[in-house]
Amino acid sequence: MTADPKARLDAIARDLFGHLPCPSEPCATCTQLVPGTGSATAEVVIVGEAPGAAEDLSGLPFVGNAGKLLDRLLAEAGLARAEVFITNVVKARPPGNRDPSADEVAHHWPWLAAQLDVLRPRLLVPLGRHALGRFAPKSDRISEVHGRVLERDGRRLFPLYHPAAALHNPGLRTTLSSDARALGEALRAGDRKSDPASVSGAGAGNAPTMDERELFTEHFDSDPEAVWSALKRAAATMELHEADDATKTARLSTGVSLTSWGEHLVATVAPAATGADLVVRGRPKGSLLTTKWGEDIHAREVQKDLRTAVKNALIA
Repeated sequence: MTADPKARLDAIARDLFGHLPCPSEPCATCTQLVPGTGSATAEVVIVGEAPGAAEDLSGLPFVGNAGKLLDRLLAEAGLARAEVFITNVVKARPPGNRDPSADEVAHHWPWLAAQLDVLRPRLLVPLGRHALGRFAPKSDRISEVHGRVLERDGRRLFPLYHPAAALHNPGLRTTLSSDARALGEALRAGDRKSDPASVSGAGAGNAPTMDERELFTEHFDSDPEAVWSALKRAAATMELHEADDATKTARLSTGVSLTSWGEHLVATVAPAATGADLVVRGRPKGSLLTTKWGEDIHAREVQKDLRTAVKNALIA
């Protein structure tokens, strides 16, 4: 067998295609199989649940709206799609996007196992509970173990919520963004994020982080790029510190971050490091709102002012 990892991955894909025709769902009902794509020398392998409608048509993983969000999360981790390998537990779209059955997962496992044997990634990133369940016991719930390194059966996992979940629940986007940055930190700093089982103290693995707190999510019925452009113009009137086009985040000097997630605006705030009064200058006219960290920060008032500022920028 050739030692070239790309040639070996290509051979696995040919073997997957070669098992057709297959009488079982979803192989028999999908438009085409989706083996996966990316770098043959990737240190990070992204594993989703199964292809969706866009992937079923294109033959490529994560090319729909969830894929666009995944690209942005990779950017927040300091990664590009070309640097990672992306695939799914099941290589064919289940009818109606239903959850794959245990038998279907088992049917497709030999090809995924073979891919992982070639890639031997430094970190394997399962997206969502279904993908996590293939590599970790049921006791590892995605809501409890996301955003940190887990050692399971000789593999180093870094579970994340599935991007599609954040499309339906914008409140998860702040968590996904924070976890993506933690993924980058784990890669750069020797995996300092610890397994919950290794942290002393009851419940330590579930302790909330103090990195940021979501203020609100606002939806705009406009093109995502237009929302981001409008957000930058609006932020320029609010003590803008920096605007990052890669992550579509505008950071204000007051500690408030405004992120454009598609048609949504998500506002988050970092707590004052000293626990002193937090000052939010969110109003275009410069009026102040102050609070102690952990108390209500008048998010509805800030939301109203930011929405007005972005709407005005959209029609400008």
